[in-house]
Amino acid sequence: MKVARTLLMIFFFLLGAVWLVSCGGGEGITPPTGDEPPSPPITYRLTAEGGRTQFSYLEPFSADGLVVYRTGGDENDGSFVALSADEYRINADSYNAKHVGTYTVTIEDLSGLAEPISYEVTVSPRNSLRLLILGNSFGDDAMAHLYATALSAGIPAENICLANLFIGGCTLEQHLTNIESGAATYEFHRFGKDGTAVETNYTVNMGLDYAEWDYVMLQQASHDSGKPSTYAPLDDLMTYVREKVPGVELAFQMTWAYQQDSTHGGFAAYGRDQMTMYENIVYAVTQEVLMRDFDVLVPSGTAIQNARTSFLGDTLTRDGYHLSLSYGRYIASLTTLGALTGIDPASVSYAPPGLWGDHASVCRESAHNAILCDWEVTASSYTEEPSLDLSLEDYTKLELTFTVGKYWHSMAAGSHNILNGSGDFGMKFAATKRFTADELPIGTIIFIADGWKVRPEAWKDNALQESRPDEIGAGMIVLDESFFADYLYRAFNISRTDGKLLTEYRDLLSEVFCIYIPKSACQ
Repeated sequence: MKVARTLLMIFFFLLGAVWLVSCGGGEGITPPTGDEPPSPPITYRLTAEGGRTQFSYLEPFSADGLVVYRTGGDENDGSFVALSADEYRINADSYNAKHVGTYTVTIEDLSGLAEPISYEVTVSPRNSLRLLILGNSFGDDAMAHLYATALSAGIPAENICLANLFIGGCTLEQHLTNIESGAATYEFHRFGKDGTAVETNYTVNMGLDYAEWDYVMLQQASHDSGKPSTYAPLDDLMTYVREKVPGVELAFQMTWAYQQDSTHGGFAAYGRDQMTMYENIVYAVTQEVLMRDFDVLVPSGTAIQNARTSFLGDTLTRDGYHLSLSYGRYIASLTTLGALTGIDPASVSYAPPGLWGDHASVCRESAHNAILCDWEVTASSYTEEPSLDLSLEDYTKLELTFTVGKYWHSMAAGSHNILNGSGDFGMKFAATKRFTADELPIGTIIFIADGWKVRPEAWKDNALQESRPDEIGAGMIVLDESFFADYLYRAFNISRTDGKLLTEYRDLLSEVFCIYIPKSACQ
């Protein structure tokens, strides 16, 4: 019996040894030892689909359509389980709708089972600019070069519509009064390919109904821009516009401080000091505009102040407060384009006639920096004025005859193709003859002296025109094929930027406005 018990114990011992060897050499679980790592934990993984990755400038981030899945678990069969919204968190803190670029969005598993995952979203510039300004002459300054600027930046012509409801010096309070009374006292200034077209006897409602606007932009009259108490009408104006044009976005233009030597009567409220006026405007806008629900701010005032630190200096107005026709208006247009579409002003190729090289670059830089930093002046990197490497030895100066006291007006019914003007108003102008493309060939240089401006009047035919070109300021302009383009005739109205009569300037006209024809074109 004892022998049998011993044999039975040996049998079970050998059987156990065989089982252990079998488990160690096959697919079974190997008992851990002190030298071996523990078995890997069961892993979980997040995936996602359906989320938007493309957004337009100023469009808020949205996770609509995003579905988050988790896979893994005890069974580890690879199946995907959709998580409910309270089982994960989306972190889009880096997203900035006011700056074009690419941003990272993170999805976190609130259970802690899976590691976070991320994906990229892009904010792209807007491809449309339909803007109505409820404004005054400073609205014209912001729009004068905006059509050409937007077109050169890639916005299709059919997506550009620009207009200013104009009353000179109009305040926010006056706009509100006009809305309440329905006063048809506005000029409707439309800006397009051929310049500015003007219609009269407009009401605010007529302007709001004119097009499907992307933006309606408000601004305070320049002399009140630094006075916070004058911004009270904004609430009623904003409510009215949003009710009248549902879905429209509201913008506000921060205007600029006057030139230091300005004689404007409103300058006295700021001690006739430019920086005092600028700082007051900044304070008023931060206190009265940012606290309201505007969609975007256009910091034109800061852009102009930026440019004043460049070689341009304090020369950006034509009368001490309205912007100069080339530099000043170009800066305001660039700032408006950048703030409303997200297009970087530094990337814009268009520049007004007469602006070349660093002369255009300083304008782009000033607008770019203003959009990056709304409330502080950024010193320009362009401190030395460039020179134009151009020899007039290869040109012949055209002998011009000026008619003093007259001007061309292609939109004047009954006198659209003859000289206009009489009295003191007429004496503010001098006019050239009408030219054809053969008389002013490609490569012709036009010189306009400081303190003077020119309107290059244009006719597509000899009939009444629907629009007329805007005035251009001092500079040297080289004509290309676009100058005549579809036009049959061009002529020039010459005048002082300060609006003085030309009685004392008759003998200077051939020096302040010159046309040079390439000698090669005369052969």
